[in-house]
Amino acid sequence: VSATLRGVGGCAGADLYAAGDAGIVLRRSSAGAWQALRDTGSEAWTGVDCDGDRVAIAGARGSVLLVQGDRTVRLEGGGDRPWYGVAGARGERTWLVGAGGRLASIDGDHLRLLTDGPTGAIRDLAALGGALVAVGEYGRIARERESGFYEGNSPTSSGLGAVVALGPDRLLAVGDDGALVEVRADGAALKVSPSHAPWRDVVTDGEGELLIVG
Repeated sequence: VSATLRGVGGCAGADLYAAGDAGIVLRRSSAGAWQALRDTGSEAWTGVDCDGDRVAIAGARGSVLLVQGDRTVRLEGGGDRPWYGVAGARGERTWLVGAGGRLASIDGDHLRLLTDGPTGAIRDLAALGGALVAVGEYGRIARERESGFYEGNSPTSSGLGAVVALGPDRLLAVGDDGALVEVRADGAALKVSPSHAPWRDVVTDGEGELLIVG
């Protein structure tokens, strides 16, 4: 394909999927070959992650595509505002974050919206000690607790665009103005950054090495 691909992911030990503009969804088999799926619409897809025994793909016009093998099911999001990220795993709840501060979970065959009213956009999310942490515009850090979500203290007002787990007890969020924020259960701290340029995404090998792009 020639369309831009914006997300890649899947479930551990299963097929890998890549998705992007013009409704493109590619599946990689265990043999390593990629093939385009049918019936994936024309919506731009923005993120891919595991959802139980299937894969969830977030859409730029508010939809979510559930994929299992070559089969697809489209869930409507109750509006046309984009989803920016999706995070899930086998045996865990799958979460979506998007424009207007929207936070939702996938509940079987439908979406359950967990926010009401506009706030700053949420850009990404990760798990910290079994609880969800979401980051977004104006440096916002939202944390999950038993009674719901609350806005935690943040050391920056710069927008945060991505977050990754550095281990079971700490995360790293990256964003505008070169912001690098270490997030722990007891707070968050701004780290020294090598650049003031905006960071857009971050990955880790799980052994201490990071790759941050901007």
